[in-house]
This record gives sequence, structure tokens and C-alpha cells, in this order.
Amino acid sequence: MWVNFCNILGLKNSINDWLLANFYLFFLVIVTVIILCLVYILAKQNRHYDIEKISAYECGFEPFGEARFPFNVHFYVVALIFLIFDLEVAFLVPWSSTLWKFGFESWYNMMVFLIIVNVGFVYEIAESGLRWKTYALESDHA
Repeated sequence: MWVNFCNILGLKNSINDWLLANFYLFFLVIVTVIILCLVYILAKQNRHYDIEKISAYECGFEPFGEARFPFNVHFYVVALIFLIFDLEVAFLVPWSSTLWKFGFESWYNMMVFLIIVNVGFVYEIAESGLRWKTYALESDHA
């Protein structure tokens, strides 16, 4: 489709890619601005809230205690490990569908990537990063 569009305009291949990329970027900006304007115009503009609606909680309870409390760091470790292996799968799926096209060099590069990721995983297990430990919070001792 883009080739036919460029042939109709009589564009040369040297500026073809830049022109199409700039056209696409301009089109995306215009569509985004139009959608944001339509949402602002068509959205229900109800700025008159009652006192209960703008209160901190609608459940009927006054806030009690501190909203910020110590958080166990293992939640972050598990989340980071999940992201690493999710990224690994995001690389593996397209690679597996194009393996036949690129041959042994592609297979070798992916094995190097998998070895690096798995060495990190083994290190994480060796350092007991996935072992869940319960620590007493400092506020419990006071």
C-alpha cells in the first residue's frame, strides 16, 4: 500500500522512508489531539460535587492509621524477576517463529541470551532471593 502511495506521488526511495515516517507521526499527533478535544467536549462536565463525594473515603469511615507503612522488599524482587522472564518470553516467541529464516546464527545468539538470563536466575536462587522471609517490622518492636 505504501509503495503504491509513493509511486503515485512520484517519490524517490531515498526520501521515501523519511517522508512516510514524518507523515505517520503528523497523522498520529493530529488524531490524538482530535480525540482529546472530543473527549473534553463530549464528557459530562459535572463539577458540582457534594461534600461526601469529595471526601477522602466514601465507605463511611474516617481514615485511621498511617497510609504509608513499611513494605516488604520481596514483592519488588518477585515483580522484577517476573518482568525479566516476561521479557525473555517476549523475545522467544518472535524468534521461534522466524528461526527457519535466519538459521544457525540466530539460534546461537538466542542461546547466548538464554544462558545469560538463566545464569542470573541461578544466581538469584543461590542468593535466596526467592525464599520468602518474614521480618518483624520496626514498629512491632516499639
